[in-house]
Amino acid sequence: MAKGVTIIEGSAREPVMDKNYYVTGIEEFIIKDDNNNPIFKLYGTTLKTGIKFRTQNGEEGPAMMLTAAEFIALVQTFGAKDFAPKGQARMQSAVLLEGQRKANEQNKMIVVESRKGYVNAITDMHPPEGQYEVVFKEAFSPKFPGTMDFSPGNKENSEYMLLKFEIVNHSVWEGFTLVQFMNNSFVDYCEIDGVVYSAIEGEKPVLAPGKSSERWVAFGTFFGDNLWARWEWATEPSKSPYGVCEVQKPQYVLINQAIEKQKVVKVWYQKKERSNDFWFDMIDLKKFNEVVEDREATIEDFVQFIKDHTWYKEDGETEYSLEEIISSENPLVFTGPEWAVQYLGGDLGPWNRAGLDPNDHRFEILSSTQLGRLMEELETQYA
Repeated sequence: MAKGVTIIEGSAREPVMDKNYYVTGIEEFIIKDDNNNPIFKLYGTTLKTGIKFRTQNGEEGPAMMLTAAEFIALVQTFGAKDFAPKGQARMQSAVLLEGQRKANEQNKMIVVESRKGYVNAITDMHPPEGQYEVVFKEAFSPKFPGTMDFSPGNKENSEYMLLKFEIVNHSVWEGFTLVQFMNNSFVDYCEIDGVVYSAIEGEKPVLAPGKSSERWVAFGTFFGDNLWARWEWATEPSKSPYGVCEVQKPQYVLINQAIEKQKVVKVWYQKKERSNDFWFDMIDLKKFNEVVEDREATIEDFVQFIKDHTWYKEDGETEYSLEEIISSENPLVFTGPEWAVQYLGGDLGPWNRAGLDPNDHRFEILSSTQLGRLMEELETQYA
């Protein structure tokens, strides 16, 4: 434990039952410095403070770990809507104490659920309605943690997972996590207007008609950087970087690509119809974000592009001709052409950034869209 930090957690706190508690404010902070001031502590890669709730009947209350944005949301949930510190001020001890005072002055009662002494979430604790910029952080399958397989839902034959997003570029709500519920709408085959679509035979995912499918399409388009137009789906797990049949489990591609791309996307956060929950509907993303169409190129375009940038020489016994480079079985390994290793290779090189197959580096099998993306990555890095 870092010097100068006092943490009152776990066995140091009185036992708290797993049940619902009626709470009216913040009893105390459980992470403090040597001067008894509340502070933030690093948990993994996230700074959090900790509070113990004040209960209505005076019994020992559960605790809750909070980021700066979550602490603001909690104080506002207690009724102190004017509490909205910005930027680094959110991390100051004096501001945390001010938030505690404002929350307790309201004396508003809310219900929280304790599990193993801690509250994980509160339904009404969220930013106000409005437009925010978010990035995708991770997916969570409640029944199969550590995987990207869908969990069985409450309805027959239903499956779902939770997608977690984080607000960015906002002085007050930076770092707040938005959790979205996503149904599984991927199927092995589907008949639409008398036409049967097969994922395996068609070599691409099949989505059953409905709004859930529209949301997955929007997720791949905006968070996956127009993934639907550029990804070459693998039907064999051995050919997938994620080790799955991608047309049957496309969520592995969608989620991993969204994590890798870290696209900043505008969303409209609002209350659901006929519900107290807040969310953003991915179907609406096209209202606030522009779809950038993928560039296309032919192999002739690519050849001319290489010539224009003079990254090769055709004369000399130690050099490779462009034709040899294009037809090479594996030009990116260190036994291949030096220029290809230098300009395309590496984990963060143009080839991998363009989302191309890491196990097959032949240029002649690339589609026009893949060639276009490779040229864009080359231009971005070197032009």
